[in-house]
Amino acid sequence: MKNTITKCSILLFFVWSVTLLNAQDGKTKGNKNLTVLPSKMLDRIEKEGIKEQDNEEQYEYEAEAWLQAPYLKTPFEKATVAELTIAFHLWRKEHPEEMRSDRRHKDDELVKFQRKLYRWQMDNRLKDVPSQSKQRLDAFVEYEKQNPVAASVNFTNPDGNWRLLGPVTDPIDLAYTDPSTSSNKSVDNAGLGRLNCIEFSIWDTLNIWVGTSTGGVWKTWNGGKSWINISMNLPIMEISDIAIDQSNSNVIYLATGDRDGRGGWYGNGIGSQLYKTTDGGNTWLPIDADFGTGTFISNLWVHPRRSNEVVVVKQNGMYKSVDGGHTWKQTLTTNYQPPFASPNNNFFKSAAYADLANPERIYALYRKRYSASAFSFQIQKSDDFGATWRVMDSIKTTINNPKFKANYQKIAIASSDPNCVYLYSSEFDSDFHQDRFGALARTLDGGKTWENRGQYPSVPNTQGWILGDSSDIGSQGSYDLVLTIDPKNRDKIFISGVDMWGSLNGGMTFDKTTFWANSLGESAHADHHWGEYQPNSGSYFLATDGGLYKTRNLTPGNNEKINDCKNGRNDLFELITQAFTPGCYTFPTQWEFVGNGISNNEFYAITVSKSNPSIVMGGAQDNGTLARRDGVWYAVLGGDGFVPMIHPTNPKIYYGTVYYGWTIKTEDGGATYRTVSTAIDSVDQGDWLTPMEMYEANPNIIVQGRMANIWRTTDGSNTWQQISTFENSEIYNTTTALAIAQSNANTILAARLSINAETFQPEYTLYKTANGGTTWTNIWNPDFPESGISDIAIHPTQANKIWVSFNVGYEAENPDHSRKLFYSEDGGTTWTNITTGLPSVPIWSIAVQGDSPVGAVYVGTGVGVFYKDATKNAFAEFQIGMPRGVMVTDLKIHEGVGKIYAGTYGRGIWAANLYDQPYDGGVSSLKRNHALLLNAYPNPAHDVVKIEWDDKNEPDQTLSIFDIYGRNVHTENDFQGKTTVNITQFPVGVYTIQLKKGSELLVKKFTKIQ
Repeated sequence: MKNTITKCSILLFFVWSVTLLNAQDGKTKGNKNLTVLPSKMLDRIEKEGIKEQDNEEQYEYEAEAWLQAPYLKTPFEKATVAELTIAFHLWRKEHPEEMRSDRRHKDDELVKFQRKLYRWQMDNRLKDVPSQSKQRLDAFVEYEKQNPVAASVNFTNPDGNWRLLGPVTDPIDLAYTDPSTSSNKSVDNAGLGRLNCIEFSIWDTLNIWVGTSTGGVWKTWNGGKSWINISMNLPIMEISDIAIDQSNSNVIYLATGDRDGRGGWYGNGIGSQLYKTTDGGNTWLPIDADFGTGTFISNLWVHPRRSNEVVVVKQNGMYKSVDGGHTWKQTLTTNYQPPFASPNNNFFKSAAYADLANPERIYALYRKRYSASAFSFQIQKSDDFGATWRVMDSIKTTINNPKFKANYQKIAIASSDPNCVYLYSSEFDSDFHQDRFGALARTLDGGKTWENRGQYPSVPNTQGWILGDSSDIGSQGSYDLVLTIDPKNRDKIFISGVDMWGSLNGGMTFDKTTFWANSLGESAHADHHWGEYQPNSGSYFLATDGGLYKTRNLTPGNNEKINDCKNGRNDLFELITQAFTPGCYTFPTQWEFVGNGISNNEFYAITVSKSNPSIVMGGAQDNGTLARRDGVWYAVLGGDGFVPMIHPTNPKIYYGTVYYGWTIKTEDGGATYRTVSTAIDSVDQGDWLTPMEMYEANPNIIVQGRMANIWRTTDGSNTWQQISTFENSEIYNTTTALAIAQSNANTILAARLSINAETFQPEYTLYKTANGGTTWTNIWNPDFPESGISDIAIHPTQANKIWVSFNVGYEAENPDHSRKLFYSEDGGTTWTNITTGLPSVPIWSIAVQGDSPVGAVYVGTGVGVFYKDATKNAFAEFQIGMPRGVMVTDLKIHEGVGKIYAGTYGRGIWAANLYDQPYDGGVSSLKRNHALLLNAYPNPAHDVVKIEWDDKNEPDQTLSIFDIYGRNVHTENDFQGKTTVNITQFPVGVYTIQLKKGSELLVKKFTKIQ
């Protein structure tokens, strides 16, 4: 987060890690001996007893011990969401130290798996295998066949189009001290969202394409000044690689999936798809090819001179087409070639590289493990663009520390010398669930012989969070790893992970080149996924978790000078407090952010200020909590952002949450923050996303759903009380959804999920209290599907009206698609299935329009927004302006301004005028213009209410306010379109605003609170 809690995921971890390493008295320092052995020694090593493993696949998931026996008893690719949940939490139960308060916020394998587990739970029934990307595609295609055009008729409000709020520009770091008295900024770089890949034109420097983790493909035609999305009609937003036909850039190939996310949102990328467009992205067609199962596409290339030749890299081998993707042939498998022995199921590492300067040559890398302390890489080379291959010398690396496991590997070829190839591998530490620098090897003869170029600790931990020394054990080398060689100098190389490190001597020594913090000057965002020199210009482009950066002078920094700038302690507190001597050192590489215009933030939850509707806030994956104020985006909290809340009458008071329920509050607009969840963090942990809601009539009342129970504060989070005593399983319990009735703070609903300790079966409940938590009643209905509840909505003024939605996956044959949204008019005693009209996808969110005379309801689904009211028999698509196929994770309504807001996972935040703007009077002249919206805010209001009408040219307008008894409490006979009414003397209650001209009438309601 911004200020003293920035990068919370690593702050607490490093305090712990430094202490632990000191206690170990150097046990992890210098005890590895990395050796590169020639092929003649391989036989001797095997004869000396290094036993080959029979199942290579187990090592690919070795970092995730909970995906192996005895925790996971089913093969990973066949495991259900329930089995995956059980395995993870059984493992966690046996490793309580992994979730101590000083470790749980580190961004390691536990956190990455928890992200994926949460997504699986939200998108699937627990009894199903996680949905594949192809299943989502099939559901979307089927819906498009039945509904080729988004709904555009019968709007009461003609201006129903969605517009993007963003962020579309790099958010400004909010100062963590008062800007009027200090110029200090937060140390964390904000960002727009994760980019996975970059593609250049070899003919110019202006046309660039980027692929995002969940936001599709974007293109710039002016060198990064502006961008457009060219994958609007694709439902699958996760992109691994892009390749263009260099003779016709309208021909583009697209690999979906998520290479660095191990397949991303849907399983492990199983069923990832290859697409092709011939019109620059207006239409995309899937390429029907049998690339094998269980793997995802990681790279693809089009020959720069023979455009019909296309090469695809998958984890099970290399494939080539010579007819533009119509037919394919597997030209390389994962089996080691003689004379090197190989068990079955070797894992092909996604690390092949085709060099544009030498386009015929491709090097392919895959790895085999011999034992817990030895593994080897085999390199094969093609000199005919992947048609045929010949084996190079194998590299065997022996590690004298069996708790280190090989992880992510990359190879790169020098443009200035095609016989110079580097191989880099990160390593996984099974004690710390972190990665670090592994092996760096180089060949200068095209792979015939190899030499070791560096090892830790003589080489810094280039995968580390801070300065790469012995205390810097943290990393995420299984998630982000980039290896780049300067096109003019084979000895100038760069390794990127969390940050970038550079070497001028071929990897013998490294110096830090970027820093995710601002302590040493402005730098690139953390977590690098793709780095490449642009042909012709020589500029270097870097794709990160926060967007796209460019530099014209990529140069290593100077570690000695950086160390000279330190003021004592070597831990993260130095970075947070900016204890480096101000101005002492600045990296020589100057970065330019060139991603403005790309909107691909992944939002979990959003909110909008009732008192100042220009303020919209959202919690985003990897980019913290972001806020839009008067059209400008700011980064207000760091880490992963989740549920934000804004005080209804004082927008300077707001809350944000980080994973596992860590809750932070500011009362001065972000100048200072404090943690307000400490009292419950140690006794009842929150889940990955911890639901939380505020009672707006008295914003000091907040409820939060933890894993074991429901908690409430009545004093603005100073103190918390447990208000439930649920029966909990010994394995897993959580609150999946939570709602408080805005008309009655004592009415609370909580959706619960438990896994039975004896049967290992999921158990679902829906609890309700009408007395503030003194007693709870399970109102689960037998007609509900056997699935978790994804959201609960209570009518803003009628607490007995309740809606619940369910996450039922994408499987076409799933009968629960016909019963995933239910409605009750009697507080949950009886329920009606209102699913009709919704596509065969999960529902993520519900929003109810309280002032709608026809009962307007909106739902956010896996492919967009849908609408229904009492005048319609079925839901209809409400999607004009928003890309079809986008995942809508959260919806919020601001009745005061007549708008609905949508948070998406991968395409930012959007807003639209409400489908049903509540007009009254039956005369149409006040409705004829789409701008005729009567707005009143804040709503609810405390001391003043601002009333606005967009059309200010109408003469003889009368504005009146009536109480619930019909008494006129305020009148303006010559209303000029905008006014502020003091309501401090109004009794608490609901009021009606009437704008009248002759017999024509426009009506709006607001609520007065104390």
